[in-house]
Amino acid sequence: MGKTSTMQVEIRFGDCDPAGIVYFPRYHRWMDAASLHFFMSFGVPPWHVLEHTSGIIGTPLLELYLMVNAAHRVLKGAGVKVARHLTGSLVTSLEMAGCSITVSAVDAAALALWDAPVHTPALRWGM
Repeated sequence: MGKTSTMQVEIRFGDCDPAGIVYFPRYHRWMDAASLHFFMSFGVPPWHVLEHTSGIIGTPLLELYLMVNAAHRVLKGAGVKVARHLTGSLVTSLEMAGCSITVSAVDAAALALWDAPVHTPALRWGM
């Protein structure tokens, strides 16, 4: 028999459109929180993640930092520890509005690679 886990989600007025249908992005946030709850309920420790926030050319850095802060709050609320983050106009697209946020699960080996010196035209650290 499979394992089960139950997580209650409170749906608020702001989570729905005027017809009472839940916004699609909210659904994904709840499914992410539910999967974390499921694994933690069976003893899997919370995972660590890398977060990469990238803006289009001309997106103010302050706006990107506001997005990073909001993402950190959401991830922390879901029990996810942000191990590293990278913010700036690093990978850009002229067709993209605003910014994008990429979250990747990592282990100690991946973090060691992340922390290694980098010397490329776009990124430099640890040199």
